[in-house]
Amino acid sequence: MGSSYSCETHGKTAMCRIKNDHKTYPIDGVITFHQCSPAHPVTVQFDLKGNPRSTHAIHIHQYGQSKNNTCKELGLHFNPYGMPHGSLKYHTPRHMGDLINNIHFDWKGNFKFEYNDELLNLYNSIEYSIIGRSIVIHAKEDDLGKGDNEESLISGNAGERIACAPIAWCENAHL
Repeated sequence: MGSSYSCETHGKTAMCRIKNDHKTYPIDGVITFHQCSPAHPVTVQFDLKGNPRSTHAIHIHQYGQSKNNTCKELGLHFNPYGMPHGSLKYHTPRHMGDLINNIHFDWKGNFKFEYNDELLNLYNSIEYSIIGRSIVIHAKEDDLGKGDNEESLISGNAGERIACAPIAWCENAHL
């Protein structure tokens, strides 16, 4: 009997632990990234808690650490291919860091969601990998690059950065 390859037990896994103490926008939870091989998409799982019935922009930003432990110093959206800000939802060109653009907390304050992202990669060289970058959650909703100003194509007019955390390798964890 030979052993068979299983994505659940092979590949690379990274995670981001988000927890903030923002009085207006408390957010707590984990985002997990798993990629079976360089040829597979990255499976992204969100398990977050926040204010009931609220919506916030969420993106991967360029840098994973800041000197002053603030979200303001984490750079722009991760965009190694120089694309405009867009949306997976509308199948428009997008930054690698655009993810699903927005998280929508339900009436109990939960956001649980999973999807496969063809742009993300855990195997590539450091300039194209999401490892060592950060997740940033914003106060406002992302306008998906459809706003009527230049900032819409850069950041989606997402507003203040209210929570952030680095994306790091996670040993012995599989989806």
